[in-house]
Amino acid sequence: MKRVFRCGWSILETIIIIYVILVTSLILCKNKYGYTEICGYTLEPIGNSNHNSIKNVKDGDLVVIKKTNKIQEKDVVYYYTVSNGSYIIIVDSVIKVDKNENSTLYTVSHDDKSVIIDDSHVIGKKITVYPFFGKFLEKVENETGFLLFVLLPIMIVFIYQVYEFFFTVHKCSNTEEKTISSNLENGDTDSLDVGEKKSLENKVVENKKNDAEFEEKEENRFRFVTEEKSGDDIEIL
Repeated sequence: MKRVFRCGWSILETIIIIYVILVTSLILCKNKYGYTEICGYTLEPIGNSNHNSIKNVKDGDLVVIKKTNKIQEKDVVYYYTVSNGSYIIIVDSVIKVDKNENSTLYTVSHDDKSVIIDDSHVIGKKITVYPFFGKFLEKVENETGFLLFVLLPIMIVFIYQVYEFFFTVHKCSNTEEKTISSNLENGDTDSLDVGEKKSLENKVVENKKNDAEFEEKEENRFRFVTEEKSGDDIEIL
């Protein structure tokens, strides 16, 4: 039963560690626009603030946009724009592409108006939508969510590892003492290895030293008493 529990817990620990690494990466891998970007993929949780900027998605969805520079006219692209002092992601159709030596400019149709955007603001044109993961990412990114979904699991693993370490040390120590005691009772010291013999010798030396110190204290005590007493008043303790 213990082996089954230990095996199950080891698997659970591995899953927790991988999960914490992935979630922490999602939180830390922010680009200059404030969005999570990993290996050319930009993640955007869908909420009330950006629900209208991207079509065919629902609140709580997670939109994953793949980075690409192969954009042509009539392609639908996702790009960053400023709204109320912060960057948001919106989607529009490209109506014109102007390339030069330094950069590429895209003209998109936004609200029946032509808007020119730089290629550094363009994310990509292909997306994948994952239901419900958007809400999870939003919760993890706030302080309470980070405490519950990241710190708490890793603390449980850490506490168990500390307990397992001290339990193993204590168990090994008790086993070693029982083995040495058993060999001493049987008078068998040849079966002891070098470490056990050395430990046994140290204990014997320490016991002799303690006995010698005790005898010396008793002798000094007796001498002190005899010096304080005189004649027939000397008492032997």
